[in-house]
Amino acid sequence: MLRRTAAAALVLLLSVLPASAGTVREIARIAGEEQLVLRGVGIVYGLNGTGDSGKDLLVARPLAEALKANGIEVPSLDELGRSRAAALVMISAQIPPGGALTGDQFPVTVAALHSATSLVGGELYIAPIMGPIRGSGLYGFAQGRVVVQDADNPTTGRIDGGLRMTRDVVTTGPITGSFDLILKPEFAGWGVVDLVSAEINQQYHLTTRRLDEIVAEPASDRIIRVRIPENERQRPAGFIADVLATEVRSAMRRLPARVVCDTQTGAILITGDVRVSPVAITHKHLSISTVFPVVPPTPAEPRIQESRWVGVETEATEAESTRLQDLLDAMDRLDVDVGDQIQILRMLHSAGKLHGELIINGAGQ
Repeated sequence: MLRRTAAAALVLLLSVLPASAGTVREIARIAGEEQLVLRGVGIVYGLNGTGDSGKDLLVARPLAEALKANGIEVPSLDELGRSRAAALVMISAQIPPGGALTGDQFPVTVAALHSATSLVGGELYIAPIMGPIRGSGLYGFAQGRVVVQDADNPTTGRIDGGLRMTRDVVTTGPITGSFDLILKPEFAGWGVVDLVSAEINQQYHLTTRRLDEIVAEPASDRIIRVRIPENERQRPAGFIADVLATEVRSAMRRLPARVVCDTQTGAILITGDVRVSPVAITHKHLSISTVFPVVPPTPAEPRIQESRWVGVETEATEAESTRLQDLLDAMDRLDVDVGDQIQILRMLHSAGKLHGELIINGAGQ
């Protein structure tokens, strides 16, 4: 058998992209739902000589305290002087606008604070996670193996599910008569709030047949005021859920051509008419296995041919034979990490092949 490594090629022709933002929840939040940033300082251990120098007291002291907490006394900090197996790190986590409950888990980001050169192979020692300002108290604990996602920046990593909450975070109070929907900044515009309001009203009319009742109205170019009908106010949760689930695809088609990426949630939303020029893309870490010489297959020795190549296919009309959405779907079938998908979008944008605005974490590229 001959095994060889190759990159999977995704060949992309002219692309016409329909809107892929699907519901109100994807483009807006309820007023009062604020994202909360938590932080902490911890120690990543298990590093193969790439950690901080133990000679530095800034690192040696917390390392000695961690050892002491586990029953290992360190008579002198000098004993840690030759150690480069640990690194002092800053830990951060973002609680989504919907808040959190005790026991919920969220990803955390860790970044080296001192002289460590790499966090590859390290594990975060259990660390307390505090509120955004001093004195705001304990919110949870973080722990887990660090995954470095960018080889060019090995001093920053991520731990999926690394934070476990020890207290509830409630971002909104009880909703009674009305509430405001606030569009994300990249979706702001009077045309959008008008169309989204119309979609909410139409959905309400279709499900209740109350054709003369208006429940959603624009209040500004980013705010839609939603009035909860009298018959829904005793139990508004169902009504609010229906509003957030309202499809807004037609409204998104009216927006400028944009690809909006959120690296924290892994969401990629596409609006307007984004076009992509002909381009070939390769992706790392894919392999093709082939058996040589070719022999007649048998149940005992079958012919083996493994390929991690996938074509970009579509069910669209011939005029829109290939779309950017088809590329994203193909990458999903190849199990391409969302981070790599966003990096590919960066490459398309940098090469001038992505004909639309690219916004990553709220910032234009």
